[in-house]
Amino acid sequence: MVPPIAAQEYILRAVLVGRISGVGKHDESEIEKQTEKEIMMKKTAVQLLPLLLLLALCLCACGSGGTEQAPAATAAPAAEETELVYRGEFIPVENSSNGFSPSFATDEGYYGLIAEKLGRREIPEGTVEEYEGQYDIYGSVLYFLDWNGKLSRLEGFEPILPQEDTEGRKDFSSYVGLNRLLQRNDGKLTALLETSNAWFDGPEGVENTDERWQYYRSEQKEEILVLGMDGSLESRTEVDLDLTDRWLNGYQSVCDENNNILVALETQVLALAPDGSIARSWEMGDYVNGLVQLPDGRIGATVWGMNGLELRMLASEKEAGSESEVIALPDGAYNFIRGWDSYELCYSSGMYLYGLTPGEEPVEILNWLDCDINGDSLDSNSICLREDGRITGLESSYSRDSGPSQQLFTLNQVPASSVAKKEVLTVAQLQYYDYELGQRIVKFNRSHEDVRLELKDYMQYNTEEDPSAGLTKFTTELMAGNGPDIIPMNSVPYRQLASRGLLEDLYPFIEADDEIRREDFFPNLLEALEVDGGLYQACSDFSVETLIGAGSIVGNSPGWTYEDFYLAWEKMPEDCTILEPWVTRQAVLSSLLGLEMDQFVDWSSGEVHFESQAFKDLMEFTRLFPESFDWSTYELTESTNDLIRQGRQMLTQTYLYGLDSLLYSDSDFGGSATYIGWPCSEGVGSILMPNGGYGMSHNCRNKEAAWDFLRTTLTEDGQRNTWQIPVNQKIFREKLEEIMTVNYRKDSDGNEILNENGEKIPIPRGTIWMDDGETRVIYAMTQEQADAIVAVAESCKRISDYDSSIYDIVSGQAMAWYSGEKSLDEVCRLIQSRANLYINEQR
Repeated sequence: MVPPIAAQEYILRAVLVGRISGVGKHDESEIEKQTEKEIMMKKTAVQLLPLLLLLALCLCACGSGGTEQAPAATAAPAAEETELVYRGEFIPVENSSNGFSPSFATDEGYYGLIAEKLGRREIPEGTVEEYEGQYDIYGSVLYFLDWNGKLSRLEGFEPILPQEDTEGRKDFSSYVGLNRLLQRNDGKLTALLETSNAWFDGPEGVENTDERWQYYRSEQKEEILVLGMDGSLESRTEVDLDLTDRWLNGYQSVCDENNNILVALETQVLALAPDGSIARSWEMGDYVNGLVQLPDGRIGATVWGMNGLELRMLASEKEAGSESEVIALPDGAYNFIRGWDSYELCYSSGMYLYGLTPGEEPVEILNWLDCDINGDSLDSNSICLREDGRITGLESSYSRDSGPSQQLFTLNQVPASSVAKKEVLTVAQLQYYDYELGQRIVKFNRSHEDVRLELKDYMQYNTEEDPSAGLTKFTTELMAGNGPDIIPMNSVPYRQLASRGLLEDLYPFIEADDEIRREDFFPNLLEALEVDGGLYQACSDFSVETLIGAGSIVGNSPGWTYEDFYLAWEKMPEDCTILEPWVTRQAVLSSLLGLEMDQFVDWSSGEVHFESQAFKDLMEFTRLFPESFDWSTYELTESTNDLIRQGRQMLTQTYLYGLDSLLYSDSDFGGSATYIGWPCSEGVGSILMPNGGYGMSHNCRNKEAAWDFLRTTLTEDGQRNTWQIPVNQKIFREKLEEIMTVNYRKDSDGNEILNENGEKIPIPRGTIWMDDGETRVIYAMTQEQADAIVAVAESCKRISDYDSSIYDIVSGQAMAWYSGEKSLDEVCRLIQSRANLYINEQR
């Protein structure tokens, strides 16, 4: 029987969507295109509308009394389906700076863990705290997070502290932690408690020798906890298992129908009974990565098999002895989620959530970025399908200013027609999924009501036969004027695109900006990024590839010519090497070509200069390095530190990823290192490596909106959140001053602690483990070190303009010269000819 209200609704819907007599919603232009007969039919149907409503009332009356049915209504067709899309709601998690780790979800919210500071150990007499928090005691605390973002501590749970040494063991340390919280069939909580202890058991005098490692001892044990839903401890039982030299992976444990905890132990899966015994075991034959539980309760182990990653289902007791089912897993299938609907498994990979059915290709359920979520910021344990069809999860983010934070998201399926239409700008993805880019896109989309960014994945076009097919398609579309609007510059031939006029000059946008000025940034960085006087990428920060040498050998200022290098090289002993033995001439050639490409190739004019003296000097320098290096026969008997200290290695290659990098690399040269860089024809041979650089297509559909995205990398707030060396000079100085500031140890009341001599005790910034077993404590940066980092930051004027085709031309021809088959002049002529042809083909 059709319910009375349903009968009315059906007839009204039928009329409105054109199910009866073709009546539908059309504008006047559409009606004009239809035949007179069709128009008359529509008019007739509209005239019949009152009669249809009366019919509905009759059906209602019939349905409200007696047992007569309304067959016509039950046989009526359903309304047209509407396309549904996911849209998100976001709620900040209260007090989430410690990082809530969800374990499982219930109808009310998540149960999980937070590692909290529980106290401090007493600092041994005569020992200095090497870093802040070295003697803090942390432990797992149980929490519940409801759907409104409120975190509540499970009051019945008493945190379990690390063990104390009662046997006088030297350098004793202890760790205690819960791996993952699970729910049993009876509703109670259960978890594995891991305890790891370590200590030194050697005789006096061997702590600083190579023999010290054989005297370190350790022990590990696992205990099963059974807890009430309020966290109160009901039982604590030690697992009957010898874990000497073996690691039990409790982080991906699951609970089976018998309340056993299943865990991976190398190539085995063990079922640990509540009484601590081994209820069952499965031998997988290969190393077990983790465990996955399917919706029907079955459990599988993920292992690397002969054909890649596999899911091998664990045989039940009834199936014991039979061959287990094996499910092949696609690339990227790591973060598993218990499946729903028609999928046995789901997994999150990059910006997609996939559904997986054995024997079939994975199906994209949703694109996280389309939901204004960065897929790499999610905890896969938190993603769950609620009974009402909503998808809920927990995302995490980190800011250098405010620290870590978390928020709940809920995705609802809504009609696509109900979503406000926005102008869409595309962002190219040419390499791996970039977490930072994803974060920037999400932040932009959540703060703009009229425009949104979407990632266009060009990697999908790459194949094994042609791994650069995506880049080719990107370039073709860009040249045709229908490419992406915003382009990450770390994966494209920057100068080529700018020289062709395919990128937009950003200087006019900077000059029109109320907050950003050209003078804010390192002028040498802008110079390095300029092409024909224009700036075509905005980058948030940069690092530096360089060579370090002792100031007494290479001088105290960055930069040297090939002639300078040879003069310094003459000062070194005969058995001295220039760099580490594994740095081959091909690696050096690659670095130097990227560094000096602008000396040899002019993309604007098409001129090449591979017969110049500068290029011949480069080639002569590469010949000083070994042709190849065989790692299979190499034995590391002496470290880089040793060789440098002994004068048997002149330089070392390094990367300055942050302002404090010098604190660590400077120690190799006794505190007198110079960032000298590669020898080159002119200037400083250190290579600027822009990070987070983005450009705007010349044919961008909304350049003001694109600039609104790009400028976020250049504002002072954006610069303060950078991880590498900021491009803004003011923020650079602020961060440098922070590294130079000496912080001193304080007691719980905030008073500075004095040592036995009445002096304040500085807090180290870190510790270096030297190859000889000694440790070197790193404190605040000195003024001399700060001057050195400023000098290298201000002197670099080149970015790597690497082109793989140019490299192939040069390296291919150079082999004949390295082997003595041709002279250098002959090889340079051949390179000049082939490079000239290639460059002008690209213009």
